[in-house]
Amino acid sequence: MKRLLFVIIGLFLCTNAAFALNDIAGHPFEDEINALVDLEIIDGYPDGTFKPDNPINRAEFVKLMFSYVEDDGQDYRYDCFDDVNREWFAIYVCTANFTNIIDGYADGNFKPSNNINFAESAKIVAKFYNQGDELIETDTWYEVYIDYLDEREAIPYSLYDQPGKLITRAEMAYILDKVLTNTNYVYSLEMVTDPNNNPYLMGEKSADITMHVFFNYECVHCKSFHDEVKTVVENSEGEINASYWNLPFSFDGSDYEKAVAGLCIGGLGGGEAYYAYIDLMLDSEYDPGNDYSDEAVEVGVDEDEFQTCMDDEMKFSAVITQMSAAQNLGIKGTPYTIISSQKTGKISFLPGYQSVEHIESAIEEVMSGAI
Repeated sequence: MKRLLFVIIGLFLCTNAAFALNDIAGHPFEDEINALVDLEIIDGYPDGTFKPDNPINRAEFVKLMFSYVEDDGQDYRYDCFDDVNREWFAIYVCTANFTNIIDGYADGNFKPSNNINFAESAKIVAKFYNQGDELIETDTWYEVYIDYLDEREAIPYSLYDQPGKLITRAEMAYILDKVLTNTNYVYSLEMVTDPNNNPYLMGEKSADITMHVFFNYECVHCKSFHDEVKTVVENSEGEINASYWNLPFSFDGSDYEKAVAGLCIGGLGGGEAYYAYIDLMLDSEYDPGNDYSDEAVEVGVDEDEFQTCMDDEMKFSAVITQMSAAQNLGIKGTPYTIISSQKTGKISFLPGYQSVEHIESAIEEVMSGAI
């Protein structure tokens, strides 16, 4: 089964640091291009140009969306289409195919050198950023993807009612800027600190303080930090809870699969089962099974229902939401904790492993409104 992998909003056009572009002044989409440059999502060429009105071919567009991918030797990164083998773009195109973002043509080709049109780019963007909407194709296959962009006010005027028109680099920037800005799941601090966006809480739901913990199952320090978090929650007498967010890093799929299994278990068994599973998986003495069904059963989840969930790519999309939130917040390692108070509205950031004493000190400052 195809798996959605590590998604980072890293759409660099070259490896140079962001700098002022010299050929976009007065362009209709100058603001959108600059917005993405400021966020270091896109960049220009070494000569300072962006070439805003140039078209993009299909291979280049996919690379923009999947530029985080590294050549790690995984077989699925090559030879995925008849015309995609070991070229420079193969790892990006094949990862996109593996994650079910692109399908290619019925003849088994991808046609990487063809310039990409609006309908094709809309499908890639919508499937890449989609966090749970049902994207069901109709007789006019591209309508659902263009509607996705339209709902987010992400269609440039130059592309309205022109699904077959080749898109330019400037139009690409406009689409990405508006999707990131206007979507209702913007990867932001507000998203992470809203308890409604992560239903699995350790502790009382009514607690004022929440520790939003980014972790992954292969992180050595996460195992010991998890014990500290539990101690803080248990000592708080209902005043503090915790919300765990997945941030797997490896490309071999192991910690990613564990993260998806955890969300399946949480969806079927609730927060208690979710954190019981995390307890198991972060126990350094525990040796997990291959498909995590034993762990699901151990924490009280039906095995058949669990397997059905693991076949549902919606759960993989949910992990991507959490990973993308971390990327947007600049979180590059785990554990990483954001402490928030519903009463004071204050927030504190704690990177890395922290002791109980340090966590409780940060919580006191948040509760007092001192920061």
